[in-house]
Amino acid sequence: VLDAALAASVRRIAVVGTPLPGAAGEIASRADRALIDQVVPSTSDSVELIGRAIDRLVNDFDQRESTHLLLLAAEAPQVEAYELRALIADHIDSGAAATSLGAVQAEDSALSADPFVTFGDDGTVGSIIEPLVAGGSSVFGAICVKAALLVPALRRVTPHGWRHAPLVHDALHELETTGHVVQTVSRTEPLRPIESASTRSPVEAELRRRVVDSWIDRGVAIEDPGQVSIDATVDIGQGVRIRPGSVLEGTTAVGDGAVIGPNAHLVDASIGTGAVVSSAVVAGAEVTAHEIVEPFSVRGRPSH
Repeated sequence: VLDAALAASVRRIAVVGTPLPGAAGEIASRADRALIDQVVPSTSDSVELIGRAIDRLVNDFDQRESTHLLLLAAEAPQVEAYELRALIADHIDSGAAATSLGAVQAEDSALSADPFVTFGDDGTVGSIIEPLVAGGSSVFGAICVKAALLVPALRRVTPHGWRHAPLVHDALHELETTGHVVQTVSRTEPLRPIESASTRSPVEAELRRRVVDSWIDRGVAIEDPGQVSIDATVDIGQGVRIRPGSVLEGTTAVGDGAVIGPNAHLVDASIGTGAVVSSAVVAGAEVTAHEIVEPFSVRGRPSH
């Protein structure tokens, strides 16, 4: 998600929520490309938390009338940079209060919260808010919204002190019913949140495909892209050839002109210039320049 935002030329980012293991390192690794701030919850009021994140991003309150926020869900990493660039351009050109990139369908989520019912002074039902939540987070794909309008709209649909996540789509509906323009940009496939192993697998497959395609674009010869898996953390040199059945994981670094595969498994490996690793496992070990690793051998031991 951070990579997509950075590639869309976003340069001020607030990561809202409890830090995940390794999150600080990931943020630090991108610190030279943007101001990225971790906003950790200090209150049970999630709307106050979002307000605090906006304060970090927009220091001058008077600028909020002309400032636009791009809201991204950490559990929807399928969104791509080109989609975000188009979304931002459409939103600003239209002058709308908010623009949404499709919608996440969470009706089948077992983690969805119960509806929130409000009552009038006379005891009658005032409203029934269907919360679009999954895994305790707001369910949305990508939304551009005017900064000055977001928190007031969230406050109107999320009663003060309610501990569930703010209902972003309900806030957009609130803006629309009060006369603001809210538009939706369609997406071929709806963004769906990762909330279980079954929903994670297809997303991971798509992200792996993108990583492989990005290396092909940079000149790496990958004979059968559908049969190769490369982690985003892997580094590959110039003129490298990767054959079918190969898996490159962790902090693996492959030197210029190396040949990997078929059926090679590299984990946190260092592969020298011009080396050949075929039908072998190299885990946490080094292969020297121009060395040929014996097929069906195992070198080293993975660190995880």
